[in-house]
Amino acid sequence: MVHEALENFLNEKEWDFFTNDQNYIIAKKITEKFISDGLGAITEVWGLEVGLILDNLYAGTADCIGEINGIPSIIDFKTAKKIKRREWIEDYFLQCCAYANAHNVMFGTDIQQVVILMVDRDLIFQEFIVKPNEFRVLTNSWKQRLLKFHSILKNNQ
Repeated sequence: MVHEALENFLNEKEWDFFTNDQNYIIAKKITEKFISDGLGAITEVWGLEVGLILDNLYAGTADCIGEINGIPSIIDFKTAKKIKRREWIEDYFLQCCAYANAHNVMFGTDIQQVVILMVDRDLIFQEFIVKPNEFRVLTNSWKQRLLKFHSILKNNQ
């Protein structure tokens, strides 16, 4: 519900289709927190729910691709029961680095920044940013995982 509302908001469409059901009320409050605290930094949207694939090695769908404060970025929206610590969400970063690399190959971009925007049920907002130096380290780590996965897959055939 939250992702759809955020996508509609960023597409400048009506986004508030929430009912008075308890789950919808929470989802609406989380959406409003994303809008008030997180989306203002998005200076340009290139695509929402963008399907990405690279060399038949992996595929996925990025929540948002665009610019945050003028910097090309993969932007991921996360809801959580409680805000997570940065060291707990490395897999989120790796996934977004994979998306960035696929987008760079598919569209000739040079995305080297990942931004995770998170809101929990207590309406606490957190922004996690991966800048170029960390992006390169995480991309390397992700490539190692990908090679290991394909090696295991090949050996099991």
